[in-house]
Amino acid sequence: MRNLIGRLLERPAADLDRIAAFWGARLSGKDRYTDVASIYREMTDIWAARDIWESLDETAQALVMAMASGPDVPSTPDALADQLGLEAASATAALRQLYRTGIVALEHQSEGDLEASPRLYLPRELGSLFERRASEAEEPPDLTLPLEELLATVPFIEIEEAATLWGARVTPGVHARSDLVTIIKNQIERPDRVAAAVGTLTQPAQALWRALRDNGGRIELDTAREAAQLDGVQFRDAVRQLATRLLVWHSYGPVDAEARRWLVIPESVLHPITPEPEPVPEIERYTNDQVYEPGWLFPQAGAWDLLTLLRESIRDSPRTSALQSGDPSIQRRLAPRLWRAELETGMLPTGYVPFLARVGGLLGVLQDLDGRTIAGPEAATWRNAAFTTAARRMVAAWTSAEEWIEGRDRIDLALYGASWPAFRGTLLRAIAAIDDDGWYDQASFIEHLLATEPDLLRQAQVGSTPSRQLTMRVDAGQRPSDRRADVLRLVIATTLETAAAWLGIVERSQALDGGAAALRVTPFGRWAGGRGPEPSGQHLGPAPLAVGANLQILLYRPTPRRVWALTAFSESRALDRVSTYQLTSNAVIRALASNVEIRDIVRFLESQSGQELPQTVRYTLEEWDSGYHRVWLQRAIILTPEDETDRDRIIALLDESGLTGTPLPDGTIALIHDASDATERIFDQTLRTLRDRGFAPLARAPERRGN
Repeated sequence: MRNLIGRLLERPAADLDRIAAFWGARLSGKDRYTDVASIYREMTDIWAARDIWESLDETAQALVMAMASGPDVPSTPDALADQLGLEAASATAALRQLYRTGIVALEHQSEGDLEASPRLYLPRELGSLFERRASEAEEPPDLTLPLEELLATVPFIEIEEAATLWGARVTPGVHARSDLVTIIKNQIERPDRVAAAVGTLTQPAQALWRALRDNGGRIELDTAREAAQLDGVQFRDAVRQLATRLLVWHSYGPVDAEARRWLVIPESVLHPITPEPEPVPEIERYTNDQVYEPGWLFPQAGAWDLLTLLRESIRDSPRTSALQSGDPSIQRRLAPRLWRAELETGMLPTGYVPFLARVGGLLGVLQDLDGRTIAGPEAATWRNAAFTTAARRMVAAWTSAEEWIEGRDRIDLALYGASWPAFRGTLLRAIAAIDDDGWYDQASFIEHLLATEPDLLRQAQVGSTPSRQLTMRVDAGQRPSDRRADVLRLVIATTLETAAAWLGIVERSQALDGGAAALRVTPFGRWAGGRGPEPSGQHLGPAPLAVGANLQILLYRPTPRRVWALTAFSESRALDRVSTYQLTSNAVIRALASNVEIRDIVRFLESQSGQELPQTVRYTLEEWDSGYHRVWLQRAIILTPEDETDRDRIIALLDESGLTGTPLPDGTIALIHDASDATERIFDQTLRTLRDRGFAPLARAPERRGN
């Protein structure tokens, strides 16, 4: 391997000190590897390479360029001297100096005797740097070009570094070059942001920036170094601070017929031209007769469906992984009881159940226990609130989520550094700000949002997304080819289609002409966005519910508490403006098994309907109850005194220690309790009590005499 890092690691400590001094690398002395890393960083920096080149004599420069441009094979001093027409002694002396300063390496990395014609080569990193320097000198960049054209000439690794310095969260090798260039361009073309960034640099760097500006953005390098009164390494560091942010560039130009190096601020950075802002696109509106009227859904259907998911979790404790991955068997089981299921096919939207499960987890309504989903600590509080309050808590939990939980099951998208809470908050406010309750074109809403919120997901870097997904059309019009803008459109459209619709913030439909997506803000969405009053609940029927003689229950005024109670002892049959539940033997027996009494069911139905149950319903419930044969179990610890005359004394001692002993007909004593986790505690307390009072408690009871 002819790489530089390997050659440095093979050098002795004395060589490393000498190379570091020559290149201006600062060594910490912490350990060998840290010092080598410091030297390597300096030697692979283009500004250091330019400075070092000027310190080499013509013979050394010719040898370096011959090795850089020649075949990637080691050469001997004699061969190089013959190739360049140099004297062998002159070439050998120059190569010895190049070796001592780390620029060239010996094939076998022994100090050796250069007079013995060893084989030498130029590490590939240095070869690339010196070739780049030669190309710059031969054809200096035109720094009057537009900034976008200049940035196209910068190596990608330097683009990544500059974007990071300008505040982007960059994962090396992941982001598209165009995305990073856009971020840099938007920063260095704004004088206020440039001034703020320069203000964070060292004093020499700030002084150099002021000198460049005062001289029209162009200073000959030697003149700038003399004016700064800094040594070579300190001056290089000041230049590098500005150059790595792409504020200052390097160029070549003649001075008295001699080529000199210059520091230049590009014209587009020194005198940026602020383009006229494009007019903000209006949100196109549809009349009601231009849009398909969607089927009716309960306004807080998402909160109702999460309630159903909570009931399922209490009843069957489904696997958490299955819920959060949208397992087909769970989806089929849940679909008939969920509002979002298609009426004809019974299919649920992709990602809907996983979304509800994740929001439920964020709320504490659901929790994972050993891979199973059960009721969380906030379940009781949440299900006792009004539907509007419960839904608003769901919106708050979704808004604060740090991941794109609504879209990851639909779009294979990698966005790095995205602030999803900030994105959702902005989107929610923009939705609530729409003036009235009419229908609007979704594509024009998205374009309006992108124009009014230019920093929407600004810090996010597009890692990857399949090209087929970027070609998904949100509208029927032409789009710019900017990849980042396409990704943002896709993200916003997906969020509107999923979470915003699922939580009842918007309604979605399609235009009759062309099928373009349309949306309408709901009263709940306006309230959740802080722009309207809390919507009132549904008020139908003379009472909250009615019970028919056919065992059907009609729910007129749904609340979480009523829905929760009904799903405990009846089956959901239809979800509509008036939802239907059916009393069945299986549902009632399931409730009885959960310690619900028939009288509790009767009391609830009569209080909510405002009248007595039909006789057929009452008789049927009593019949199901009589056919349910209960057996009650209790936990107990049994004490068997060796001498039955001690029984009353033992009971008294237990009573003093806070335990209640019950005498049994066979002469034993029972300590009865219901808590499953109390057996060991009561057992230990009994042992201590008996032992302290002179008894000898044993773990097993003897057989009774006479048996």
